[in-house]
Amino acid sequence: MRKLFTIGMFLMFFSGVYSQSFNIDGIEYVIISKTQTAEVSYGGDYRGDMVIPSVVSNLGVTYAVTSIGLGAFSSSWQLTSIAIPGSVKVIHTKAFYKCIGLKQIFITEAIDSIGNSAFENCTSLTSFALPFAGDGTIIGDAAFYNCNKMTAASLPNSVQSIGYGAFGYCSSLQSFDIPNGFTSIKANTFIWCSSLISITIPGNITTIESNAFSGCTGLKSVSIPNSVKTIDWNAFYKCSALPSITIPASVTTIGTEAFAFCSNLNSVHVESVNPILITSDCFQAVPYSSILYVPDNTEIDYKHAAGWKDFFTIKGTTTIFNFEGINYRTISSNEVEAFNWNNLYYIAGTQIDIPPVVSYDSQIYKVVSIRNMAFFNWTQPTKMVLPGGVNSIGENAFASCINLKEINTPSVTTTIGNFAFSNCGQLHQFRFPASITSIGDMAFNNCPGFSDGNIWIEVDNPAKITLGMDVFKGLPYANCVLYVPKGTYDLYSKAPQWGAFDNIKYPISPKMGVNTAKADILHNIREFDYDAYYKSYSEFDFASAFSFYLTATSSNLATGKIRIYPTVVNESINITGLDEKSTLKIFDIKGSVVLSQIVDNNSQISISTLPKSVYLVKITGDKNTFTQRIIKE
Repeated sequence: MRKLFTIGMFLMFFSGVYSQSFNIDGIEYVIISKTQTAEVSYGGDYRGDMVIPSVVSNLGVTYAVTSIGLGAFSSSWQLTSIAIPGSVKVIHTKAFYKCIGLKQIFITEAIDSIGNSAFENCTSLTSFALPFAGDGTIIGDAAFYNCNKMTAASLPNSVQSIGYGAFGYCSSLQSFDIPNGFTSIKANTFIWCSSLISITIPGNITTIESNAFSGCTGLKSVSIPNSVKTIDWNAFYKCSALPSITIPASVTTIGTEAFAFCSNLNSVHVESVNPILITSDCFQAVPYSSILYVPDNTEIDYKHAAGWKDFFTIKGTTTIFNFEGINYRTISSNEVEAFNWNNLYYIAGTQIDIPPVVSYDSQIYKVVSIRNMAFFNWTQPTKMVLPGGVNSIGENAFASCINLKEINTPSVTTTIGNFAFSNCGQLHQFRFPASITSIGDMAFNNCPGFSDGNIWIEVDNPAKITLGMDVFKGLPYANCVLYVPKGTYDLYSKAPQWGAFDNIKYPISPKMGVNTAKADILHNIREFDYDAYYKSYSEFDFASAFSFYLTATSSNLATGKIRIYPTVVNESINITGLDEKSTLKIFDIKGSVVLSQIVDNNSQISISTLPKSVYLVKITGDKNTFTQRIIKE
C-alpha cells in the first residue's frame, strides 16, 4: 500500500512539472506560475532568424512572455538574429552566451535587466541599441564581453549600472555614450576596447575603477568631470594614443599604474593645488618630454611630491625643467634659478659646472640664483662652479655636501641664506665678494675643513653686511685666516663675529671675473659675460667671452684672405681663401665643440641641425688659424 502511494506521488509530481513547460513554433517556454507569465527557456539548438512573440497560449491559457531564461539560447551557434518583444523585461544570465552567429538584436521597448554574460562571446554581433529603459535598469557583469565585432552600443540615460567587464574586449567598439544614471565605471568595463576613440564621462560619476579603460590603445580623448574622486589602479593603463589628460581638482585618489605606458601622453593637467598622493609607477613609461601643468605657484610642491617629481618639466606660473642633469625654475621671462639636483640623472665627475645660460623650448635663460635646498645633502661633488650671474645662494643650498672642498662666489652675489653651507665638512676656503650684503644664520655652521683654510672678504666695511646668528658657529677660528681689504683691519677685528678670527690679514684674494669671462688663477673658475651675449652682435667681444674655453688660440694670420660667410646663417656657411686642408670646429657659448670636420677652399658646411644661437667658428691649418663669430637664426 505504501509503495503504491509513493509511485502515485511521483507520477503526480512528474505530471505537474511537465505541464509547466511547452513548445510553440520551435521555442521552448516555461510557465512562471505565480504571475501566470511565460519565460523563454533552453530548447536546444536554435537556428536562423527568430522572433519571440509577446504572448503565447497553451492548453487554452494565454501567457505574456516577460523574460528570457538562464542560458535559453546559449551556444546556439547558428542563430543569426533575434527579435525581442516589448513584453520582455528581463534577459537572464548567459541567455545568448556564445551565440557566435548572432548578428542582430531587435529591441523596441524598455528592458529592466540584462544579466551577467547575457551576450558574452557573441562574436558576430555588430551593434546593440536599447532605446528605452525602465527605472533602475541594470546591465550585468560581462554582458557583452568579447563581442569583438560590435562597433557601436547605445544605452539610455536611465540605466542604473553597467557591470564589471560589461564591454571588455569589444575590440571594434568605436563610440560609446556613458549613461548618466549611475555613479561609477566598474572595473574592466571597457578593457581592451582598442578601437574606442573618445570618451566623455558624465558629471555624476565619482569613481573610475581598476582597468576601466586599460588597453584602449586607440583612445585619443577623455573628458573627466569634476565629480570624479577616484581613478583606480590601471584605469587608463596602455592608452598609448592618448595625447593629453586633465585631472580635475575633485580627484583625491589615483591608483598604481593608472596612466602607465600611455606612451604618447605629452601633457598632463592637474587642477589640485595639493599634490595627490601617487606611486612612482602611476605614470610609468610616459614620455620624458611630457609636460606636467599644475596650478599657479604649486610647481615646487609638485617637484618634491612622489610620482609627480618624475616629470622633467613642470609648468604653472613658472616653468621647471631639466638642463644637463640639473633642474631649473623660471623666475622671469629670461632668468632662472638652479632648483634642485635631479636624482634621476647622474652627472659624471666630481666637479659640477652650472652653466651661465641654459635653454628650454627655444628660449635662453640666464642663471641668476641658487634656490633653497638646491643641492642639499649631495655627496658627489668636490668642486662646484657657479656662473657669474648668480646673485643669491638660498637657505641650505649646499648644506651637508660633505665632500665639497671648493666653490666660487660670483662677483654679483648679494645674499647667502641660512645654513647655506652648514655641515660642509671639507670646505676649506671661501670668498665673500664686495657685493655681499647679507649672510644668514649659521651659514657656515660646523665646517671643520677651515682649520687649514682661508676666508676672503672684499667688503670695505663690515657694517655694510647684515649677519645672522652664529654665522661661523664651530669654525676653527684659531687656524683659519681671514683676509680683509687693506685699511680695514681695525674695523673687522672689532666687529661682531668677524672679530672672533685669531688671524686677520692683508691682502685680499685675487678678484674673480668682474665683467668679462676669464680664468681665476687661484680657483680656476670659469665665468661667462652673459650681458655681452645679449649686446648687439657688432659689439660682442668674442675674444673675451670665449678665450678661457679655447686653448692656444692664435691671432688671425690671414684675415684678408680667409673668409667665412654669411655671418647671419640659416642653413650653411661657406669657406673661401684656404690654400691648405684645415680643421674646422664650431663652438657653442659654453665652449663645447658642436661640429668638427676637415675643410678646404670653397667648402660649404651645413649647420641646419644646430639650434638658434651665437657660435664661434675656428679654422686651424699648418699655416693659419682663423676665428669668426656667426649667428644661427
